[in-house]
Amino acid sequence: MKRIVKKSIILLLVITMLISILGTISKLFFGKNLNIATVNEEKNLAIWPSNSYYTCDDLGNGVEKIHFHGDTTNYGWCMDKGANLYGYGYTGGYGHVVGEADAYTTNNAKSGAGGSIQWLLDNMLRLGDSVTDDENGWYRNNLQRILGNSAQISNYSNDQIFKMEQFVLWHFTNNVTGDTGISYPTSDPLYNALYNAAKAHSNYTTKTNNVSIDKTNAVVNSNSVVGPFVVSNNNVMNLTAKLNGTDTKIYTDAECTQELSKYNDHNGNIYIKVTDQSNVNIVFNISSFNTKAKYYTTAGNPGPYRDQSFLMIEREKHTDSVSFEGEKPEKINVIIKKVDENGNPLTGAKFKMMNSTDKVDTSITAEMIKNNGADMWTSGMEIFNGQYFTPIEMQFEIKKGETQYYYILETEAPEGYETYNNVIIISATNKNGNVSYTLVQPKDDFVSQDKDNDFVIILKNEQKGSYSLNVMKKDSNSTSYGDVTSDAMAGANLDVELYKNIQANIGAFNFGAKFNSSSVMQSFGSFDSVAGKTSGPFTRTDIDKNCIEYTLEDGSKAISYDIWKIKENKQPDGYSAMKHQLVLGVEKQYDTQNKTYNIKGIRVFQVSGNNQDGNGINWTPRKLTYKDANGKEQTTDTCTQYATYLYTDDDGCQWNIVLNSAHNNIIVTARNDKRYGSFDLNLTKIIKDTQTPLEGAGFKVSIINTKTNTPVTTKSGKKIDGNAEYKTNNEGKIDEIKDINIESTDTLKVTITESTVPDGYYGLAGPITFDVTPVLSTDGKEYSLKENTPQITNAKKVEVKKGEILVEAENRAVTIHKGVKEVENQDSGYYNEITGDTYESAEDAKSVLHDWVINVPLDEGALTSKIFQVEDTIDERLTYEGVASVKIKDKLDLVENTDYKVDYNEEKRLLTIIFKNESMDFSENIKNNTDGVIEIRFNTKFATDENGKIIGINQSIPNQATLVYGNNNRLDSETPEIHTGGVGIYKYDSTTKKALVGAHFKIATSEENAKNKIFLKDTNGKDIEAITDENGKAEFTGLEFGEDAIDNAKYKTKDETTGAEVYKYNWEEVETTYYIVETEAPAGYNLIKEPREVIVKKETNSNKGNKKEKKNNKKVWLIILGAVSFIIIIIYIANMNKVKVPYLIGITEENAILTIQGNNLIPNIEYEYNDSYEEGKVVNTYPYGGDKIDKGSTITVIISKGPSTVYSENSTIRWYNISNGEDNWKFTNPYITEDYLYIECQPTFATTFNWKGEGFGNASITDTFTKTVPVEIIYENKEVKANEEQKIKLKISTKDLDVDKPTTLYTRLAIEKNNKYQEIDVNFSISW
Repeated sequence: MKRIVKKSIILLLVITMLISILGTISKLFFGKNLNIATVNEEKNLAIWPSNSYYTCDDLGNGVEKIHFHGDTTNYGWCMDKGANLYGYGYTGGYGHVVGEADAYTTNNAKSGAGGSIQWLLDNMLRLGDSVTDDENGWYRNNLQRILGNSAQISNYSNDQIFKMEQFVLWHFTNNVTGDTGISYPTSDPLYNALYNAAKAHSNYTTKTNNVSIDKTNAVVNSNSVVGPFVVSNNNVMNLTAKLNGTDTKIYTDAECTQELSKYNDHNGNIYIKVTDQSNVNIVFNISSFNTKAKYYTTAGNPGPYRDQSFLMIEREKHTDSVSFEGEKPEKINVIIKKVDENGNPLTGAKFKMMNSTDKVDTSITAEMIKNNGADMWTSGMEIFNGQYFTPIEMQFEIKKGETQYYYILETEAPEGYETYNNVIIISATNKNGNVSYTLVQPKDDFVSQDKDNDFVIILKNEQKGSYSLNVMKKDSNSTSYGDVTSDAMAGANLDVELYKNIQANIGAFNFGAKFNSSSVMQSFGSFDSVAGKTSGPFTRTDIDKNCIEYTLEDGSKAISYDIWKIKENKQPDGYSAMKHQLVLGVEKQYDTQNKTYNIKGIRVFQVSGNNQDGNGINWTPRKLTYKDANGKEQTTDTCTQYATYLYTDDDGCQWNIVLNSAHNNIIVTARNDKRYGSFDLNLTKIIKDTQTPLEGAGFKVSIINTKTNTPVTTKSGKKIDGNAEYKTNNEGKIDEIKDINIESTDTLKVTITESTVPDGYYGLAGPITFDVTPVLSTDGKEYSLKENTPQITNAKKVEVKKGEILVEAENRAVTIHKGVKEVENQDSGYYNEITGDTYESAEDAKSVLHDWVINVPLDEGALTSKIFQVEDTIDERLTYEGVASVKIKDKLDLVENTDYKVDYNEEKRLLTIIFKNESMDFSENIKNNTDGVIEIRFNTKFATDENGKIIGINQSIPNQATLVYGNNNRLDSETPEIHTGGVGIYKYDSTTKKALVGAHFKIATSEENAKNKIFLKDTNGKDIEAITDENGKAEFTGLEFGEDAIDNAKYKTKDETTGAEVYKYNWEEVETTYYIVETEAPAGYNLIKEPREVIVKKETNSNKGNKKEKKNNKKVWLIILGAVSFIIIIIYIANMNKVKVPYLIGITEENAILTIQGNNLIPNIEYEYNDSYEEGKVVNTYPYGGDKIDKGSTITVIISKGPSTVYSENSTIRWYNISNGEDNWKFTNPYITEDYLYIECQPTFATTFNWKGEGFGNASITDTFTKTVPVEIIYENKEVKANEEQKIKLKISTKDLDVDKPTTLYTRLAIEKNNKYQEIDVNFSISW
């Protein structure tokens, strides 16, 4: 039995363990302390109604949102952490609600925690579809209030808030797991705030929200605080306020420093701050929610623990409002209307005011009001009694049944009027909203109450007297006097001081200590005189009876004087100073006729003594002169009538004083003596290094006063300001800048700028600038210049004399010289100095380098050039062989790409040596050697034809250089030449006159060489030989002729510009002597053994035996020799005046003209299009090259105009539609054929029309159509149909356009549409 029992116990233990293990596995599987699981399957429906089942939404960390199955309008919180709760549909079974209770009384609270849970129910945010946005926002803001500044509720989602609320609830419930089994989020601010607040409300008892505001004791206080309003509140509420319809703040203290938050549980007083006490309309708006909560118990939840319980909250909103309107006292105005004795409105018075209530306060005095009263203010223009004026106004509020008293004091009267010193008292009484006013005091002639407006008090002021003083400055020679201002001068600076009401005994002028009182002094400060009018007025106001006469302590009478002091600080430029001040004494009076105070008389005092502002001073009235009504001069010591009085001080300076007829204005005129001084500026321009005057140089001159920074003027009024240009005359002088005024000792800056540089000269390196100093003569009346010789640049000399400035400037002539070997050799027929080569035949000449030399003298003025380069166009009959050297002559070699650049344009045959241009400045080597000469040496060779023959044989080949300088100015050099000469021989029988063939000749350079049989040799070292042909003719060609010009006395001459002695090549004089020897006679004839001398020279065709017959036995012979400078031709007796036409085809027009003229022929230039020769090259000549014609004949030269047809590229078209439709233009690139521009177009038009007439229009190269030319329209069809492509050609004369290749073209084409004339605008942009 025991064994059975024992086995039964063991079996029971095993079963119990299995159940426990299954339970543990279940917990692990579902992972929730609540043992809750939900599925989507709806199974195992119990016998309970469907609304008793619930579903759980997992939020994590063991928190579930519980709602009734199929109902998400409200979510509940778990109230027993760890108890069993399985949602509807769980496969292992699920629970259901079995009980419902009021959660405020039944809630599974821990002992002593019931109040905390009740507080949470009233303050928690609930979730569900039934929760409105208003409720959600209300409780979120409430939670923010609980959070304070620890966090922002906006950072929490609704589910996060729900989760924190769940954890806080578990703090206060009896849980299966106890607190130890729960991981509270103790670091979360919301969790902590809710937990602490709920814990603090452990004794809280919920109530239905009941909020009320009691306004019984609320008033508008004098400090603009309205209150107190008493709030009675048993729960959280939302309390806001509006003041006059605008949101306003609510405060919990009477000082309005503690603001009440919007969501609160406040009980007690509240206050509102207002800005306008008379306009208070407050509305309080209250909103709160009443909360109900249900506590649900459940059963049927599978699991080892007790069944779960949960609660849900429901809420209902409550709103209310309370209004308060403050009592509005009556607003009243107290207005003072200021008028003069005649009732005219016055402005400018100032008042102060005090007030009291109930009765007159006799303790308020004028002094109290002045020190403590409130300022009255101006309210703007008002109308009273039909007049506009600016009243003085003070606005008050007065309650019903109240009387107020106002105490008003005038503290400052309008200018020129006396202040009313009595206190004005006004009363105002509010009887049921009707306010009445009474003038209490005073009741005199000055203060009264307006009969039409009883709140307006009229205050009259007695007018004071005033007068003014004006000052002006004039030349002492001015013929105008008194108050005439037309010739008043500017430029003076004066001080004006006024000492008011200084007392002097009648009959004596001992002003005594009164004059020391600074309190009576008014300084008007320094002022500048004004041209054409007076300065001022300096006004003296406040003259009343107290300003006229005083009774002194001893009973004697004293006169009240105003003492004016006028002192000149600075005289106008060019005038003498007035050393003494003017002291005026002005005596006042009451003018009974005009009822005002004004001037009785004026005295001028001379003040002497050690202290001009104190005792012991002698005041002496000075005599004044004036002319009476009869024009007679009178003397007086007092100005009492309208006249011009003259006062002359001890230095002879004059003052005019005028008292006007109204006796209220004084005009003082200070007259200065004019200082005189002037000088002339004379400028001479010469050619540098000479005394030759240079005409046509332009200069601009400015002379500036360095102190005033203004230009000086001449006596005629002309400003020397650098704008006018002066030109040197034929004597190189500018002598028209005369009579320049000197008006002060201020330093004058003279700047002379060269504005026009004569052609062919370098300008000055910069302006000529120097200072001159005027000085004053010992008598102080005249200016002159301080003599000196300024050290200046850019001028040869400047000399300053007392009345004249002499300037001498010089310009260097721009020069460029070119030669062969030396610049003095403008012509050469032989060697190259660098290589030492020489040629003695045409064949030898092919390999010889020509040594061209260009010299350009420098100058400092050259450095001002924007461009400085040498250009040289190489003749087609030469080949360019490079630059040999560039240097500062006799100083240093210049370095290519550092000091200069070389550019050779093969197509243009243009050699350019660049020293300065847009991308390159002068090098330091050039800047530092402006006294030197740039020497350029370059080489050429003779060009040969396709057969290897020299193209230029027996021709002169000119080569000219050009200096480009300044602003693209150009200067050409001489035109040196290289050339070869020739000799022709004719051999004939003197008897038969028959030409002899077969005679052999050789040629030598001297008679000695000829006799020694030393002849000229060819490149192979053989003697050069000429043999007569069947015509008896033989030729020596390629002979050099010429000689060095340098150091040759016959070439010595003077430079045309500078006059310096120079050597210049004289082409008329160059020559070379040769000797011809017959080395073999024709068969049957004797040999001539003696050498024949031949001179090769321009225009020479002779030998020393010319025209003389020589006979050897039976043989007779004659040699005729000839040569010319440019083209060597054989001249025979039969045709001595004939010349051969040079071959010119292919060379430039310029070189062709030079060659023709060098051969004593006349060029006639014609132009034609040619597709074979580029523009500017010779196409042909008539007669042809090689033909013999008479000297002085005309040769027609045909110059190519370029291809007959030229096509453009990348051109564009723009047109304007002729109808509302869209036209379309196509075109081919324009082309020019023989002076006509053609444009072929294929337009398609959106409308139908006809071309006008035969097709015409006009064209212009500008869109203004200032000049137009005809357009010929060549069309296929006169009628143009809409939307059909047309073909037209526009033809325009380029000659008429005045431009060979137009880049812009604007056309207007004539059409006829609907029988009306119209034009089509078509424009072209053309690129060639």
